[in-house]
Amino acid sequence: YCGLFSFQDQSLLDSLRMFLAAFRLPGEAQQIDRILQAFADKCAALSQEASTIFSKDPKRASDAAYLLSFSIIMLNTDQHNANIRADRKMTVDDFVKNNTDYGRDITEPGKELPREFLASIYDSIKEEEIRTEGEGADGAMTVERWKDVLRQARAASQASAASPGIAAASLDDSFHPSHADADDMTELVLEHLWKPILSAIGAFWNVSGRFPPPSGVINDETGSGAMLQTAGNATAAGHQGSNHHAVMLGVQGARLGMDMSLEMLHGVRQLGRIDIFRKTFAWVCDYTGLLQGYHYGNPELSSGAAVANALVDSVEAQSAVVVAVRTAVEAGEDLDLDGWKRLWAILFELRDAQVLPSFLLKESDSDLLRTPRRKEWTLATLDGDMTDIAADMLANSDGENGKKKVPSKPTSMFASFGRAIFGSDEPDETLVSPRATVRRTGKEEAVIWDDLAGSDDEDESEDQEEKPDSQGGGDAPPRKDTLESELGEDIAHLSPGAIFEAQLIRESIDIDQHLDAPVTGLETAEETQQRSPRSRLRNRFQQTCHLEGFISDSRFLDDESIKQSLMALMDLIPTGPQQPIISGQPTEIDPSKFSTPTKSGFERSVSDVSIATPAFVANSSWHVPVSPASEAFAEVLICEIALKNRDRLKTLWPDLLQDHYVGRLAKLLNDPPAANSNGLMDPNPGLEKCITGLLRLSVCSTLRGDMANEIIGSWKHILPVQREQQAQSPFKVFHRHLSEGLWRIVSNIDGLFNLDESGWEGLLALFNWCATRSSSLPQVRANSAPLAEDDPAVQTYRSLHMLLNSADIERRIPCEIVDCLRTLIAAGDTRNYPQLSMASLDLLQLLNQKKLAALAGEAEAVEIFSDTCWRRIVEAMAEAAEHPRFSNVRQHALSMLTDLFLDKHSANVPVTHVCSALSELCVPLAGRCIVSMQMGRGAIPSNDEMMIEFELCIGLIFKPLRHHLNDALTSNEESHVYPLWKAILTVLEEFLTADTKGEESVAVPDSLRSTMHDLATEHLQNAIIMLISAEVLVSDPKAGSSISSTTWASVLQMGIAEKTLDSWMKKGTEAA
Repeated sequence: YCGLFSFQDQSLLDSLRMFLAAFRLPGEAQQIDRILQAFADKCAALSQEASTIFSKDPKRASDAAYLLSFSIIMLNTDQHNANIRADRKMTVDDFVKNNTDYGRDITEPGKELPREFLASIYDSIKEEEIRTEGEGADGAMTVERWKDVLRQARAASQASAASPGIAAASLDDSFHPSHADADDMTELVLEHLWKPILSAIGAFWNVSGRFPPPSGVINDETGSGAMLQTAGNATAAGHQGSNHHAVMLGVQGARLGMDMSLEMLHGVRQLGRIDIFRKTFAWVCDYTGLLQGYHYGNPELSSGAAVANALVDSVEAQSAVVVAVRTAVEAGEDLDLDGWKRLWAILFELRDAQVLPSFLLKESDSDLLRTPRRKEWTLATLDGDMTDIAADMLANSDGENGKKKVPSKPTSMFASFGRAIFGSDEPDETLVSPRATVRRTGKEEAVIWDDLAGSDDEDESEDQEEKPDSQGGGDAPPRKDTLESELGEDIAHLSPGAIFEAQLIRESIDIDQHLDAPVTGLETAEETQQRSPRSRLRNRFQQTCHLEGFISDSRFLDDESIKQSLMALMDLIPTGPQQPIISGQPTEIDPSKFSTPTKSGFERSVSDVSIATPAFVANSSWHVPVSPASEAFAEVLICEIALKNRDRLKTLWPDLLQDHYVGRLAKLLNDPPAANSNGLMDPNPGLEKCITGLLRLSVCSTLRGDMANEIIGSWKHILPVQREQQAQSPFKVFHRHLSEGLWRIVSNIDGLFNLDESGWEGLLALFNWCATRSSSLPQVRANSAPLAEDDPAVQTYRSLHMLLNSADIERRIPCEIVDCLRTLIAAGDTRNYPQLSMASLDLLQLLNQKKLAALAGEAEAVEIFSDTCWRRIVEAMAEAAEHPRFSNVRQHALSMLTDLFLDKHSANVPVTHVCSALSELCVPLAGRCIVSMQMGRGAIPSNDEMMIEFELCIGLIFKPLRHHLNDALTSNEESHVYPLWKAILTVLEEFLTADTKGEESVAVPDSLRSTMHDLATEHLQNAIIMLISAEVLVSDPKAGSSISSTTWASVLQMGIAEKTLDSWMKKGTEAA
C-alpha cells in the first residue's frame, strides 16, 4: 500500500501529510506502530532527508524516519488538542530536544538532526495540522493528493520521453498495481459529479417545469400547482386526436433521462458506493412528482384522478417511474428503509391513479369470499356502511328481510361501471355512496383495492388472454416476444430508454392512423374504439417496469433487505402499529436491528459540499396520504411477499410479521372503532386484508410445520371471546372470511399433526369464534332453502367433521372442542335450523367414540379423559336434550345420551364416572323433562311426539342402570349404585305423585297420562326385580341395607299397592 504513493524527492513531513490524508489512522498503538514502520521503510530511502540528514545505513535511516514520524504525530495532537492548556503545550525547544539525537544505535556521530530542520517542522505543524480521512478530507482532493497524482504523471511522462521501450516496461511494472489508483480516482470524480449529473437528468425530465415552487405551497388564487406539468404541453387529461403530438415533445428527454439515470445507478453500485446509490434513487423517486404537492386544503389536486391526469400528461414523469421501479426490482438488496418507503409510496400512487396492470392487483390464493358475497361486500364498502354485512342481512335477501337487493340484470345505461369493478353487469345506481365523505386528501373515496378505471374496459379485454398468472389469475406479465411484436423490431440491442421511446412513437403512429382512417360506416365497434390514455399508460408500465418482480423476485433478496422492504410497507399503513409515512421519523420497529449489507469497494460518506447545486433537491421529509384502497393493497403485498418467502417465515414472523398482524388486530379488542356520526359501521379495506393475510399465512403454515404453532397460535390473542366483545368488535363483519379461512386451515389435515398446545389454542379460538358468531346471525325462515355453503355455521361444522373423521389425530384433538360443538348445537336452535343441532350431536358422539377407542387399554389416560372431556360431552348432550325448542333435537339428544352409556366403548369409562354422571346429570334431566311433559309445558306438536320423548326419557333412566349394574357390583362398591338408584326413585316419585290439576298445567289426555304411568311403573318393576336378583335389595322391608329400606319406603310413597309390591318381591326372589 505504501508503494502506491510517490515519496520521491518529497520532505518527510509532506510525505506524512499525504500518507495520513488517505485513510483514518486507527487508535490502537500497536496498529499505529506497524503502519508508521511501513511508512518509514518506504519514505526513508526516497525522501529529501535521505541524502542530507538521514544515515546512509538503510536500517538507521528507517528507524530515524519512524521515530521522527511518531514524534510529528504526537506534536500534531499536542498542538491542536483543545483539552491541553496553552501553558502545558510542547515548545519548540522541547521538540528539538526530543528529536536531535536518538542514540548511538540510530544516530551516527555528526548526523544529529539540525535544529533549523526540526524547528521548521514544528512551525509547519503549529500553523497547519495534519488531517486524516474523515476529519476534513472526507473524499475531497486535498493539496497532498493532487501533488501525488501530478508527480506520478510527471514521472511517467519523463520515463516515456527518455526511453519509450524501457519506460513502457517500467510503467507496466510500476503501475500494474495502480488499478486501485484508477478506482480511487473514479470515486473521487464521482463524489463531485453525481449531483451535477442528477441535475442534468432533472433537466432532461423537465423537473423545474413540472414541480411546484420550492416553497411547496400551491397558489390557490391562480389555481396553479398541479403536480406534473410538461412544459409546452397544452393537452388536458384524456387528450386525444391532434393534441397528442404535444405529449411527444418530451419523448427525447424522457429517453435520455431514463438511460442516464439507469446507467448512473448501475455504475455507482458497481463501484460499491451504496451511499450515493441510495441518494440517487431517492432523487429519482422525487423526480416522478408522485411524492410532491399533496395539500389537505385542496383534495381535488391530490385525488387519484388528478394523479392519473398529471401522469398521463408527462412522459418524463413516466420515465422516472420506470427507472425507480426497475431499479427496485433489480437492486432491491441495496435500498434502505427510506428508499423502499418512497418506492412503495409511488406504487400506491399508481394504484390510486388506476394505472397498475391487473395481474398485480390479484392475490395468489383464491378469494375467501365467493363471487356473490364479494359483490355484496363491494357494494357495502362503496356505500360506506357495513351494518348489513355485520347483521348478514344481504345474504339470500329477497328484498323483504334484507335492506338491499343486488339485481341480477343491468337496469342502467352505466352498467359498464359495474363491470369495471365486479367483472359483470351491475347497475350504476347501486354504486353511489349515500353518505357524505369528509375529504381532506382527496383519497378517502378510494376503497376498492383491486378496481380499475371505469373507462378502461377495453384494456382488460385486450390484455387478458386466458393464460395463467403467477399472481393468481388475470393478465399475465408481459413477455419479450409480445413487446417485440408490438414495436415491430428486435429490442435486444435497445436500451430501456429507447424501448420506452419506441413505444411512445408507436402509440403516436397508431393514433394518427386511427384519426386519418376514412369512415365508411361498415366498421365494427372494436374497430372504432380507441384506447384511452390511461389504458395506454397502464400497458406502457406493464411492458417496461417488470412490476411482477416486486413479489416474484423478492425471494432473491437477502434477509435484511426483505425485512427493510416489509418494514417500509408496514410504516406506510396509517392504522398499523408503526408511525405514519414521514421519512426520517422513528418507527416502533428499530431499524438498527437490521444491518446494512456490506458490498465490495469503499463505503464512505459523501460530503454535503459540492461544486454544483442541482436544480431540484430531494426532500428528506415527505408525506403522501395513503388511501383506504392502497392500505389494503399494502396488506396484500405484505402477505404475498411473506408467502413467496415462506422458507424464511421462521425469521420474518418473530421479527416483523407477528408485531404487525397481532399488534394491529389485538388492539381492536381493547379499542374497537366506534360507529360514524350516522350510526353506521364504516368499511375498513385495510383491516379486511390484514385479517385475510393472517388467515392465508395460517393456511400456509400448516404446510410448513416449523411455524404452524406460532402463526395459528396467534389467533388466541386476537379474536374476541365474550359475546359483548363480539358485539362491539369489527371482526363481526368478517364472519365469512374467518369461517372460510378455518375450513382451509383444517383442510390441510396433515399439517395439524405438528400443532402443540399453543397451536391448538389458536385453532380452537377460531372454532369458537365462528361457532359463536354463527349463533348471532339471522334465523332461517320456515320452509326456506338450507343454510348457504359459506355460512359460518356450515363452515364450522364442515371443519369439525373433517377434523373428527381424520385417522390418527384423535389423541391430539383437545377436549375444548366440545365447547365449540355445544355452541353449534345452540346456534341451530337460535337460528331455527334443527338439522345443524342434530348433526353437531352426531359429532359429539363421534368425538366420544374416537377418543375412547384411541385410549383403550391406557387406564390412566382414560381416567383423565373421563374426568374432563367425557363429562363435558355428557353435559353438552344433556343440555341439548332439555333446552332446544325443537322436539326432534331433544329426542335426538336423549337417544345420543342413552347410547353414550350403552355402546361398546362405554365399558372403558370407569364405573365411578358413569354412576356419577347418571345420578347427577342424566336422571335428574330425564325427571325434569318428564314432569314438563306431564304438565304440558313442553313444545311438543302431538301426543305421539310426546310419547316418543317420554319413552326416551324412561330409557335414559333405566337402560344405563341395567347395562352397568354388573360392573358396579363387580367392583364391590355398593356406594356406586346407591346414589344412582336414589336419584331414580326420587324422579319416579315426583312423576307418579305429581299434581296435574294445578294452574300451570295444560290438559294432557287422561289416556296418555295413564299410559305414561303404566310404562314408568313397568320399568320400575323390572329394575326392582333385577336388584333383588342381584341381592342388592332384600325382600323384607324391615331388614337389610339402607338401599332396601329407602326403596320400599319410596315405592309405597308412589302409591304402589302392597299386593303389587309383594308380587315384585316374589319374582325377584325367584329370579335370584
